[in-house]
Amino acid sequence: MNFHENNVHNHPIMTNTSTLWTLALIRVIGYVFLAFFLFDFADTLIPLRLTNPTWEFQTFGALVEKVPVLFLAYAMIYLGRNFGRKPLEQFLLSLITWLALILGLVYLLMIPISIINTNRLLTLNHQQTLQLDIQIAQVKKAPPVNNSLIDYPAKRYDRAFEIASDVINENFTARKNPSSGI
Repeated sequence: MNFHENNVHNHPIMTNTSTLWTLALIRVIGYVFLAFFLFDFADTLIPLRLTNPTWEFQTFGALVEKVPVLFLAYAMIYLGRNFGRKPLEQFLLSLITWLALILGLVYLLMIPISIINTNRLLTLNHQQTLQLDIQIAQVKKAPPVNNSLIDYPAKRYDRAFEIASDVINENFTARKNPSSGI
């Protein structure tokens, strides 16, 4: 029997119809997982911001998190080798094999880009830290703030309170001393 032959009847495991249906269902679920992975992969990459090292670093992390879905999809698709596959599905399987190779190369190329982005992020972080240190030094060297400007509303309130107290006291003393004439 040829390895790539689509002869199900000569294989002892693949003679049961329910086994073939189960195998076909698992493969369909694998194709669905692969489609979900590809849509999620494209959604993660769009919009491209290739000059932003932070975006690149976060995107690579998100893409690596999606790999288990891809592995599960490939395991389900390749289950049962070529048993019960139609010629169209065999052609699709060859395209999926090339897709696996291309995705593998993309993930391998992410390694040096991630190293470069790490260095770029460290440089940016160092520059921002220096800028913050300069700003802190400038604040420490600044002359003290004139507190009279800050206390002005409170002083005005205190003065109004004093005037009101004086008026009340005058009225109160005037009532006590009717002879004062006020």
